[in-house]
Amino acid sequence: MIVDMFTRKQYVGSAYGEDCIWQRWSEYVKNGHGGNIDLKNLLNTNGQNYKTNFKYFILEVWNMNLGKDYIIQRENYWKEVLMSRQFGLNSN
Repeated sequence: MIVDMFTRKQYVGSAYGEDCIWQRWSEYVKNGHGGNIDLKNLLNTNGQNYKTNFKYFILEVWNMNLGKDYIIQRENYWKEVLMSRQFGLNSN
């Protein structure tokens, strides 16, 4: 989960595949948005330094062998619980 500490809006994502969280978080370090449209828009509007407002959290750790479908199911669970689609940075 990424929280914009200025607005308190949350983004929930997941990581799966060969490099899992390492690959995912490497993208956030490199570009600040990891491909997320809402985070990308924040950075385009406020400048690349705005990413210093982002705090990163791990909500759950999964076994990579559980598969992509299970991990996406858990991601959707957290989006519902945290209401990050309605009040956060998840458009999907």
